[in-house]
Amino acid sequence: MGLTSRSDKKETRDGMNVTSQEGIAEHISAESLGAEENKVQACHNKTYPKEVFVALKEFLDSSLLTDLTLTTENQKSFQVHSLILAAVSGFFLERLQDKSEEKSDNSEDKDGVQRWSMQLSSEVDHIGLQAVVEFAYTGLVSSLNNDNMARIKAAAQVLAIPRLVDICKNKERKENSECFKKEAQTISALEQIKTTLRSIEQLRADRVGCDVILDVDGTFFHVHRIVLAVSSDYFRGMFTSGMRESHQSCVALPFLSTSELEALIGYSYSGILLLSWDSVFEITCMQNNINIVYYIITAFSYSICELKNEI
Repeated sequence: MGLTSRSDKKETRDGMNVTSQEGIAEHISAESLGAEENKVQACHNKTYPKEVFVALKEFLDSSLLTDLTLTTENQKSFQVHSLILAAVSGFFLERLQDKSEEKSDNSEDKDGVQRWSMQLSSEVDHIGLQAVVEFAYTGLVSSLNNDNMARIKAAAQVLAIPRLVDICKNKERKENSECFKKEAQTISALEQIKTTLRSIEQLRADRVGCDVILDVDGTFFHVHRIVLAVSSDYFRGMFTSGMRESHQSCVALPFLSTSELEALIGYSYSGILLLSWDSVFEITCMQNNINIVYYIITAFSYSICELKNEI
């Protein structure tokens, strides 16, 4: 079930709101790699972590591609994406690793999602679990206060979420120490979701929770449907609109090259795009098929920056 109403959302997936070339470029940072004559830029989309987690929260609230149902002792249920919970929780990571090994024995639902459920122990009540889910998708716990502190901290400890345990401990210290109030440096929600995104990227590298294989001319890429769906309208349509591919465990993409798909996947998991003059126009044209707004903005910004350097 969603944790907030859709009317509460103030973010949009088009949140950059850029209206000029200068405005687009300011959201991109670039690091040069390789020799000058064949220079490759690692272009970082600074807003990508925030935007992708806004989209993930929208999918959560709409129960799109959710695969795991969590139930507390008092029968409160939450539908979530197991990948996102595994990125913050050692407890869910172990379960997802076990599930990945058993994957071949599981049956798929009508939309291609392999659904499973878990009954949580009494130490994790619905207040604690709600805080855990909010933290996983937003990097913060807006409801944390003295009244629910113990319940949230208990859930974080049982589910092995050290970052959330630290948030609770810091909150306790702030309440009990004037000195700590002045000296404490809390990790921002943005930094928290950046850490979670890096964990998701590592899960893909370890092939944990990957639920679809993309095939480009015999080269196979193990990925997560939810990550591609929140970063591309093309993949969102493929995996959520009842298309034939939504039921397939392996999807062929004959219109892409291996290098193009590799760049696309890397960007979807990190917001980082490796670009050079040899690839920027090819990748920009490829975006017309895949439709990743921030992907083309990054490529376009690279072109702007390089043209400036040559003037």
